[in-house]
Order: sequence, then C-alpha cells, then structure tokens
Amino acid sequence: MRARTRLGALARVAGAVALMGGSLALVSSPAAAAEGTPAAGTVAFSCTMPDFKKDFDYAAKVSVAGYRAAEGGPVTLRATLSDLPGVAPVAINNASMSATLKLTIDGQAVTLKGTGPTTAAPNGPVPVADVSGTVTSSKAELPVTATAFTFVVSGVGGQCTASTALSVLTVSDEPPPTPTTPTPTPKPTKAPTTAPAKAPTSAPPAGNPGKPAKGTVKFACVMSIGSKFDYNATISVSGYRKNAGDPVSLQATMSKLPGIAPVPIDGSMEYTLNLSVGGTATTLTATDTVNAAPKAVVPVPTLKGSVKASGDELDVKASGFSFDFPSASIGAKCTGSGTLSKMTVSSEPPADGDGGGSGGGSSDPAATLPKTGGTGSLPVIGLVAASLVFLGAAGLVWLPSRRGTATRG
Repeated sequence: MRARTRLGALARVAGAVALMGGSLALVSSPAAAAEGTPAAGTVAFSCTMPDFKKDFDYAAKVSVAGYRAAEGGPVTLRATLSDLPGVAPVAINNASMSATLKLTIDGQAVTLKGTGPTTAAPNGPVPVADVSGTVTSSKAELPVTATAFTFVVSGVGGQCTASTALSVLTVSDEPPPTPTTPTPTPKPTKAPTTAPAKAPTSAPPAGNPGKPAKGTVKFACVMSIGSKFDYNATISVSGYRKNAGDPVSLQATMSKLPGIAPVPIDGSMEYTLNLSVGGTATTLTATDTVNAAPKAVVPVPTLKGSVKASGDELDVKASGFSFDFPSASIGAKCTGSGTLSKMTVSSEPPADGDGGGSGGGSSDPAATLPKTGGTGSLPVIGLVAASLVFLGAAGLVWLPSRRGTATRG
C-alpha cells in the first residue's frame, strides 16, 4: 500500500509539472528586446540663403531612429539626411557644418542638432551632419512630421521649410550604433606665382625722372561663377629703362576693388593687367594675400612686367584685367579698353612697390586687416571660399554698374 501511495503521488506531481511546464518556461526566459523601426520618408524642403538671395529645392531622404533606455523614460533620437544638392561652385575641403532639424513628434515640437566636417567637389552634393535630440513620451509608436531644416557651413547658411509626415517611429530598446565619419583629405592647393621684376645691371643715365601714364578705364567683369559687375579702375603705369636699347621695366598701380562682401576675405589672389606700351602688347602680374573685413574695399597690389620699346615717350593703352583665387578655382575676367596719358620713361629706378602715381595697391592699412604671410606662402582661403560655396552668383565684390571708355588723368 505504501508503495502504491508513493507511486500515485509521484504521478500527480509529474502531471502538474507537465501542465505548468509552458508557464514556467515563460517566467524563467528573459523578454526579447524591441528592435524598433525608424521613421523615414522623402521631405520636399524649400530652401533659401538670405545673405545671397539664393533659393533652391532640397528633396531630403530623412530617417529618424528612437531609443528608450528604460520603460517609460525619454526617447533618444538620431536622424540622418541625404546630401544637399550641388549648389556650391567651388570645392569644400573639410569645412565645419552645423545642422538643425525640426520635427513634430506625437504632437510635440522637437529640435535635433548636430555638427561635423563636410567635403564636396565643385557643384557636387554636400554631405549633411547627423543630428540628435530627445522627446518625452512613454509610447512605443510615435508619429513624426518634418517641418524645418537649417545649415551653416563656415558662417554661410540656409533655411529650409516643409511639412511632410514620415512613417511611424517604433521605439527601440537597443541604442543605435554610433556613426563614424571619416576625416576628409583636403585637396592640395596651387602655390601662387609671381613674375619677378628684373633688377638693374648697371647705373642708369641721370637727368630723366620720367612721368607715369594715368587714366581711368571702365572694365566690364564676369565672375567664373557667372555674376557680372563693373570696375572703374584708376590706373597709373610707370616705366624705367636701365640703358639705351634695353627693355622697359614697368610697374602699375590700380584703384581698389570697391565691394560689399558680407563675410571676411582671407586668401591669396593673383592679378593680371593687359597693356599695350609703345604699340607692343605686354602683361603685368602680381600676387598678394588679401585679408579684408566684411564690406571692406579690396586693394590691388603693384603689378610688374616689362616691354621692348624704343623712345622715351610711349603711348599706353589698357585692354583687359583679371584676378583669380587659385585654391578656390574661381576668379573674374574684365574686358574694356582705354588710352592713358603718355608715359615718359625714367632713367631712375622706382622704389619697390611705387608705381609712380596715386591709385590702388596694398599701401592703405585701414582698408585691410593685418597680413597673414608673404606672397610666397601657400594660399589660405578662409571664409571667402565658404561664402562662395553657396552664393551661386552673389559675387565676391559688388561694384557700380557704370561702363564706358577711359578718361585721361
């Protein structure tokens, strides 16, 4: 009897265990983590850049992921956006970008922010920095609507608006992986070249101080990005001949480029002036480091060259002018012609940088900020490149629109 009783008790225990097996397994197993699903969609942003009156459309592919560390706690958000369209006419080399994305999540206004480096080829798509933020909600599924996006690259920015609903955000229990952004390698820049002026090899004959040719030439200029402006240049050209029959060493000064640049200008510029002296075509060149405050005039340094011409009194005519930013691959070509007053060749060498008359050059310290290096250093393009990145056609310099012919000084 005792054996049967014990067997029956064991059978009843086994049955109970069999019935409860599934429940016990569920109690002892940990709950699976929710993977979550990002809110995603294409947002049709309408964008503008107020500083340069530049408008464009931005069809952004937006993805917003959400992660909650504890049940009922706030949701950490991280969003990615596709590249901005290629509205930059120059290269962007490892420039700093700040981005802001505004959303409506479960009826709440939420702002996501982020910063990071960005690099793009001229007129190429511009990568956008990831943005992040938080929203307070205990829900597992959250409706998301994109309403605005802003960006700033090295001080130049844009504002975009939209009202586009994304797919529903399912909150995850696992944090998203941290994105890794490789550091872009800036493209090498071209060192500026300067045409050296030839030094006298023998003492010049005395008694002829010379007289510079002077006048005003009205140039019509076109930037390489398409914008146009006029440049009414006051020009002074002086000449010096070492010995009879030798080439004439030339120096020219030009009035400053009056401009309204909304951002500082910091970089190396190359200048070229085309002349006809004594009936022979020649080119004068210069390279200078420009460091100008916003809306400040831009000085033109002394340009130098030489020409083979006979006689002591020479006719001088200007036929073209250009300037260039080598590292930014952007510049301007100016057309126009004007006859200056006659130039009397000097037998005395001019002081270095003295073109023999008033006008431009970089001698006015009030017009520029302190220099950052010699003309032989590598070009440094700072915020001027950033301003040209998104302006499209706003222009480095904004000049009066009068055009015409030269008047003699």
